[in-house]
Amino acid sequence: MSQEPELDEFERSNPRHRVTFGFGAFVVGFLVAISVFALGALLLTLIGGPVNGHQLASAALLALVVGLYAGGVGLVVGAPIAFVLGLLLRPVANQWLHVLAFFLVMTTASFLILVSLSSGDPLGTLELAALIGLAAAIGRLSVWKMMDIR
Repeated sequence: MSQEPELDEFERSNPRHRVTFGFGAFVVGFLVAISVFALGALLLTLIGGPVNGHQLASAALLALVVGLYAGGVGLVVGAPIAFVLGLLLRPVANQWLHVLAFFLVMTTASFLILVSLSSGDPLGTLELAALIGLAAAIGRLSVWKMMDIR
């Protein structure tokens, strides 16, 4: 007599499939997203004009500081949003939709938070929010193979 595992509320409401992620996938995605954001900030700094050795060193240090700062803010703000989004996307088997959702949700959330905190140029704020959304999407893409689809 084989015993079927007990189904939780989610599995009873959607028996077709379920995408799950472990703590390792969450940490890897977070670290990749923070790294991509820091590298993106570095690239945007370097694109700003001609760069000599001293400026490159300053920009690299700036990218490190931005990465550390983004890691702290990402842990408090971005990680909870990403965790809830991951739970909401559990019934969606298509991983590309997950990546797209991470880009759109994180860009929108970042934009709304940044606009409410600053009185700067909304276009500049949108560019920064899009960089955050892109970093989140690449972070989600990086853990594609770590997902368990049942």
